[in-house]
Amino acid sequence: MPVPPPDLGPDPTTAQILRAAAEVCRNEGAVQSNALILGQAEWFERIADQVEKEDADGQAHEPIGLSMAREILGLDPDSSQLTAEELTGARYALNVRFTLRDAAAAAAFDELVDQLMDGIRTEPGTWIYNTWTPEDEPLVRMFYEVYADREAFDAHEAQPHTRKFLAEREQHLERFEVTYLNTDRTSKTG
Repeated sequence: MPVPPPDLGPDPTTAQILRAAAEVCRNEGAVQSNALILGQAEWFERIADQVEKEDADGQAHEPIGLSMAREILGLDPDSSQLTAEELTGARYALNVRFTLRDAAAAAAFDELVDQLMDGIRTEPGTWIYNTWTPEDEPLVRMFYEVYADREAFDAHEAQPHTRKFLAEREQHLERFEVTYLNTDRTSKTG
């Protein structure tokens, strides 16, 4: 990204790296008027918040997206992190909008999502998996997902935690809509 990253100092924390990547994405997204990049900034901020909470609770681990944040900032990746070539290769992304039946279904669905997220943290090709509830729609859940490529998405779909989520979610849903995104910045609803 052409927007220069902020100065992180000699030994940045994981949360500082994630917040710096969010700043770069926010600036670049504004320059390009690109909602995907702006969404990525929000995702980095949310993961940084989670990291700080887990650090305070003594539950620190390497969060999903740290490799991508390091690459955006031009930090040297170690052998377990994505390379620049991997980051500039094919990506596979989608948005999913779930409308839930009622408040009880929403609570049960949220519990399923919590279980799903525990497994997703171990998926190497899953770069971004962001979930949220729109402010004025308490029965709606939105997912923003970015994978290294279609094969990584297929591997995600085959995981036991994902299969469990897919099998159990239907009982809580009124409907869902999937929008597939591709790297040439066009989208279609599927």
